[in-house]
Amino acid sequence: VIFLKYKNNNFNDQRQILKDIKHRCKCSSNSIWDYYSNVKNRDKFYLDKISISGNDHRANFELIVKSFIDKETIMLDEGCGIADHLLVYSKGAKKIYGIDTNTELIIDSLENIKDRPEIEISWMDNNDLEFNNESFNIITNVFSIQTEQSCKEAHRTLKKGGRYIRVIGA
Repeated sequence: VIFLKYKNNNFNDQRQILKDIKHRCKCSSNSIWDYYSNVKNRDKFYLDKISISGNDHRANFELIVKSFIDKETIMLDEGCGIADHLLVYSKGAKKIYGIDTNTELIIDSLENIKDRPEIEISWMDNNDLEFNNESFNIITNVFSIQTEQSCKEAHRTLKKGGRYIRVIGA
């Protein structure tokens, strides 16, 4: 067992941890994060059209969320992954924020949104949101860990009358 110590638990440390693990294990990121591979390799076939079936919880979720978005919507997606949901939501929203604590997925998401100024991605824990009170009309969470503290943070940052939309289990 090798213990790797880093000064902070922030985006840059997470990126360095990933590089160190890849180097020490002499392996690719896919072998480290293979349980994310189904998310990372997902086709982006529905940016302007959504295909819905009973087996596609993501498309169904996106359709529900899109029904609440208008040109004044400011939204937060907790656990944004590679930002594929955000690309769909941003078509009608004023501003979309995505947060995640998985460095590799954030790196991919930053590449995916590089031409989308209405989307902002940050390395952030939903237990300690760095946003003002009543910042968001909508907060979404798809399978991201939820704690009592993250619920308090969602409540604090959600505008009165706003919507918290969450997917749990599959």
